[in-house]
Amino acid sequence: MLFRSDIKYSKDICLLGQDVQDKLFTGIDPIGQTIKVDNHNLKIVGNIEKAPSFFGRSMDNYIAIPITSYQSFYGKNKGSVEITVMANSKEDYDATIQAAIGYLRTIRKVEPGKDNDFDIFSNDSLIGQINDITGGVKIGAMAISLIALLAAGVGIMNIMLVSVTERTKEIGIRKAVGARKSNILIQFLIEAIILCLIGGFIGIVLGVGLGNIVGSFLNAKTAIPYDWVAIGLSLCVLVGVIFGTYPAYKASNLDPIEALRYE
Repeated sequence: MLFRSDIKYSKDICLLGQDVQDKLFTGIDPIGQTIKVDNHNLKIVGNIEKAPSFFGRSMDNYIAIPITSYQSFYGKNKGSVEITVMANSKEDYDATIQAAIGYLRTIRKVEPGKDNDFDIFSNDSLIGQINDITGGVKIGAMAISLIALLAAGVGIMNIMLVSVTERTKEIGIRKAVGARKSNILIQFLIEAIILCLIGGFIGIVLGVGLGNIVGSFLNAKTAIPYDWVAIGLSLCVLVGVIFGTYPAYKASNLDPIEALRYE
């Protein structure tokens, strides 16, 4: 937040958000200038540093005036007042909220035992609101993901069945030279798992990459959810085992003589 020391401050002053400053005073120093808001002349005494956008929405399209000026212009009982408080550290977060509640109850003369006649919005409540909004989206995404996993699993199984058919003679030769059923079973299971992991790695790279690209347009920090990456790879292994078991079982139970005669 920037101020000018050579400006005489009074109640008829204001601070400009960056969007307002850019629209009204492009290339001009706004400090010391006067703007009219609802027929009230306000002298600009400073500007407010640009804030990060919230889900692509600018947080700088506003002006700030003293609360006494607001009450003088619009009345003390009209509208609501929002007070922003920031804790000094993460450890002081809960204590800061409790202190704010105590001060407001005292100022508003709320009797002990009665509910607050004001609302407290914190980071936790904001996260709760976002979770409520995205709850349905998460359920839909989960349903789509399960359908996609089922379709991918069926595809993996078909690919492995084709592989077993094309490699029937190879399986017969391996059995003829001493390979056991368990060796064939494990071989085809591993191949199914590797096939799933390759698809999983491609999906993770595309998902994380595209997510961070979209996030960059929303001024979000780059993030790699390592826990979800681990969960995704684990699901790939699980899908490979479930849908690769039947082709592997079929390959391990081929009759070596019939397999060697296969053309």
